[in-house]
Amino acid sequence: MSTDHPSASDLERFSDFYRQFYPSTWDSIMSGLLDPPRSIQRPNRWFSGDDSQEVDSRGIHHWFLMDRASATIPTFLEPRPGETVLDMCAAPGGKSLILWELMGGAGQLVLNDTSPARRHRLRSVIDSYVPSEHRHGIRITGLDAARIGQIHPDSFDRILLDAPCSSESHVLGSIKAMQQWSPARSRQLARRQFAMICSAIQALRPGGRLVYSTCSVCPWENDGVVQRLLRREKHPCRLLDAESPQGDKTETGWIILPDRHQAGPMFFAVLEKTGVSGQAGY
Repeated sequence: MSTDHPSASDLERFSDFYRQFYPSTWDSIMSGLLDPPRSIQRPNRWFSGDDSQEVDSRGIHHWFLMDRASATIPTFLEPRPGETVLDMCAAPGGKSLILWELMGGAGQLVLNDTSPARRHRLRSVIDSYVPSEHRHGIRITGLDAARIGQIHPDSFDRILLDAPCSSESHVLGSIKAMQQWSPARSRQLARRQFAMICSAIQALRPGGRLVYSTCSVCPWENDGVVQRLLRREKHPCRLLDAESPQGDKTETGWIILPDRHQAGPMFFAVLEKTGVSGQAGY
């Protein structure tokens, strides 16, 4: 017999795993994941119509729908006009739009995603929210995020790595995703995330800033990845203090949970590169 939700046995297996990390709060967290907050309508800086319009005369959209926690993540990167900034896993593009706004439309913003379909969607978002006269500094690429640091070492002032993750909200809402879920998959994702974060540090210029984020609540994919990076002498970096208006402090960053903060889930940590990787070239 088919159902619209994961089976009780699958939910129990899933909960047993996460309860080891959240022994007293998992039931509340899972409730929040099952019924996450609605997206907010974030106003688009480049929109030139009036408040009654959804689209202006140039075809530029007024609002972008995204989670409130997601909308705060790019602000911790603190990009400046004229800098060279990389959004390492950029699609669907909401955070990319915020980065370009913070840059004042000046500098270079490289939006990377390996999936052709996701790059197509990313291009559509840019075309719908950024007027053509302000797109000159935006470039879309399809490189393997884990190799960007080797290809372009010491090349970016700031990098946002919103890494692919377990996305427990999605798993809880999908029978197929729940059936494919396992602790082994989370470990595999953490290994992939570690390769990406090492690549990000390598791609940064000395003194450059990295914001690492996921929408997972699994510590293996969050603090675990950052802690492993900090122990790796080959990629010298340090944690930066960050004060978040929402969320709870973790060992290396912050986590925003829907049951406690009516946003998220979202983990993030802010780092600075302290050494040199190789010959710059972007």
